[in-house]
Amino acid sequence: MNSLIKRYVAEVSRHLLEKDREEVAKELESNILDMLPPAYSEEDVKKTLNAMGNPSKLADTYRAKGRYLIGPDTFDLYLYVLKLVTVVLASVTVGINLIELFLTSVPTIASVITSILSNVAEALSGAFLSVTITFAIIDFFQVKIKNDEKWTVEELPQEIEPQGPEIRKSESIANILGSAVFIGILAGMLYKNPDIIAVYYKGNPPIPLFLAPMIKPFILVLIAFLAFSFFKGILELITGRWTKPLLLYNGILSFGFSLFILYSLNRYDLINPDCVQLLPNGMDTWVQITRLVSLLVVVLMLLDIGLKVLRVWRGSQK
Repeated sequence: MNSLIKRYVAEVSRHLLEKDREEVAKELESNILDMLPPAYSEEDVKKTLNAMGNPSKLADTYRAKGRYLIGPDTFDLYLYVLKLVTVVLASVTVGINLIELFLTSVPTIASVITSILSNVAEALSGAFLSVTITFAIIDFFQVKIKNDEKWTVEELPQEIEPQGPEIRKSESIANILGSAVFIGILAGMLYKNPDIIAVYYKGNPPIPLFLAPMIKPFILVLIAFLAFSFFKGILELITGRWTKPLLLYNGILSFGFSLFILYSLNRYDLINPDCVQLLPNGMDTWVQITRLVSLLVVVLMLLDIGLKVLRVWRGSQK
C-alpha cells in the first residue's frame, strides 16, 4: 500500500478507541482505494487525501457516540488539560499531606488513609468541575482554539509511530492512590514509630520486629521507591499506553525495588533478636523464611517485567 495512505490511516486510527481501530482502518483503506483510479499516481493519492481532510476531524465521524457537552473540536484538548490538572493537583495534595504528617503527632492508619483519599478526592472533584465547565463554555460560545487553515497531506507524520498496548486508567489510578496511601503510612506512622510493627501478647508489652535506629534509613529508601511508583502511575495516566521509555522505566524501578528488598531481607541486624527467638529454632527458621521470601520477590519481579514486555511485543506485532 502507498506510504501516504498508510500514514493517513494510522493518523485517523490514533484518534479512535483501541477496540475500533482495526475495523475502521480496514474500512478507511478500502474507501480510499475505491476513490483512486486503477493506476493511481502519488499526485492522485495526495488529491484524494487532501479532499478527505484533517484525520482528527475524519476520526470524529467514526466515533460510535456523539459528544454533547464538549464537542469533538475541543475534546482532545479538554482531556489533555484535565489529565495535566489532575496530575499536578494530586501531586501537590499528597505532598502537602505528607508534610503535615511529618510535622504532627503520630496518626493512626485509618486517619492517614482517610486524610489522603479525602483531600485528593476533594481536589480532583473541584478540578474536574472547573475544567469541564470552562470547556463547556468554550464549546457553547464556539470559541476557536484550533487553526482553521486548510489541512494538507504534508502535515502527516513522516513515520508511523508504533502504538503500544493501552493502559487501563483504573490501573494507573490504583497505582497512584496506592503509592500515595503507603507513602502516608510509612512517613506518618512507621518512620516516627517503627515499634508499631511488633508481636503483641495479651497482658504483655509488645516485642518490636525491627530495631528502630537501624530500620529508619530503610523506611526512607522505601518511601523514595513508592514516590517513583507514584510518578510511574502519573506517566501511565498521561501516555495512556505502554511505550518503550515507560517500559524501561518500569523495568528499572521493578529491578531496583527487588534488589532493595533482597538486600533488606538479608540484613539480619535489622531484626530484633528477642522477636526472632519466638520462632521455632530461632534464627535458623528466620533465615529459611527470608530465603523463601527472596525467591518469591525474584519470581514476582521477573513476572512483572516479562508480562509487560510480552504485552508491548504483542501490541507491536498487530
